[in-house]
Amino acid sequence: MPGKIEKLITPLFHRFFVIRDDGSQRQKLAAQFANGDILEIGCAGKPNSLLRGTKLIGFDFVEPESNLPPNYTGFVRGDVRDLTLFFTPNSFDTIVALEVIEHLPDHCAFFSALARLIRPNGKVILSTPNPYYFSTFVANVFFKNGFSASSRGGGTAEGRNITLGPYYGHIHLHLPRIMNLIAFERGLILVKLSASTGWNIPFLAANLMYVYERQIEGEIQRCGE
Repeated sequence: MPGKIEKLITPLFHRFFVIRDDGSQRQKLAAQFANGDILEIGCAGKPNSLLRGTKLIGFDFVEPESNLPPNYTGFVRGDVRDLTLFFTPNSFDTIVALEVIEHLPDHCAFFSALARLIRPNGKVILSTPNPYYFSTFVANVFFKNGFSASSRGGGTAEGRNITLGPYYGHIHLHLPRIMNLIAFERGLILVKLSASTGWNIPFLAANLMYVYERQIEGEIQRCGE
C-alpha cells in the first residue's frame, strides 16, 4: 500500500478497530492467581494494586512513574535479560509479567529465567497480544509496518538506545502453541489460557493471559541454549 494511503488509513484503523485498554482487566485476572512471595516484572508504568501476597517485589528497567502502592514491599531496577543475576533460584511463589514477553528478543531465555526463579508448584502469569486477533490480521495484511492492533504511542526507553515506535516496542507476536511448548520444555505446565483484554472468543480477544505451574521435575533446556 502506498505510504500516503497508509498514513490516511492508520488513524481510522486505530479509531475503529483497536480496543482501548488501560490494563485493568488483566491486572484483576492476575490477582486471582497470585499468592505467596510475588515478583512482578514490568510494573513501573502501571503497578498492580490488587496483588496480595506475603511480599511483592516490583522489577523494571526504569523507575516507577510515581510511588508504588502500599502492597509493594520492594522494587528492583534492572534489565529483565539479566533477571537471574538479581534473584536466587526458587525465590518466588508467583511471577507476574503482563505485556512483557513481546518486547524481548529472546523469549526462550526469558522462560528459562522464570523457571529458575519460581518455586515448585508456583505460578507464572503472563499476558501478551493475541496473534489471532482479527484487527491484527487486518493490520499485518494492509500495513507495511505490520503493527499489532494493540500498538500505540512511541518514544525512547530511558537508559537505552531503543526507539519504541509504532509497536510500542513489540518485536514478537506469540502463537499459543509455541508459548506453551517453550514453557513445557522448562517444566512450566499451562493450567489456564483466557482473554486478558477483549472477549474470551479466539478472534475477539486482543490479549491473552497464560497461567503456568512449575512442575517439581525441573526444567529442560532447549531452544539452542
